[in-house]
Amino acid sequence: YVRPAKVADAVKAMKKAKDGKFMSGGMTLIPTLKQGLAAPTDIIDLGGLKNSGPTNTKLTLNSSTVANNSATSGAGLLNDGLGAVATITDSSFSYNTASANGGGINNSGSLTLTRSTLDHNQARAGGGINHLGASLSLTNVTLSQNSASDNGGGDACNRICR
Repeated sequence: YVRPAKVADAVKAMKKAKDGKFMSGGMTLIPTLKQGLAAPTDIIDLGGLKNSGPTNTKLTLNSSTVANNSATSGAGLLNDGLGAVATITDSSFSYNTASANGGGINNSGSLTLTRSTLDHNQARAGGGINHLGASLSLTNVTLSQNSASDNGGGDACNRICR
């Protein structure tokens, strides 16, 4: 079992694993293990993602579910810093809770979301997405039943959203 702090560490752990499996909140891996239907050599716990850096750091996420995580900011994804670039396609962020900003996603970098859903996330600001970053592009994205105690249940854009 490994719980990496950074995306790069998760990738390294998976490359080293003989038969590794990623795990995140809301996964069905635990019942599958209990029933003896899977026996991976390594479990890499994503438990919310962090992509950060002052220079070009890239995160690409495809066909993934990030759920049931908690953090101060960016419980599902913290895309942090002007050099942080995240591209997310066909994915969902659900039931994540941040005590401050961005229950689903907190973005202070560049974020592109395509054909993805953010639902049932909670935060003080930006229940679904809190955007403070360089750029935000949303294409066929569903924001549904997110909540914020201060502002922006679905999103809180503190810079121009495009």
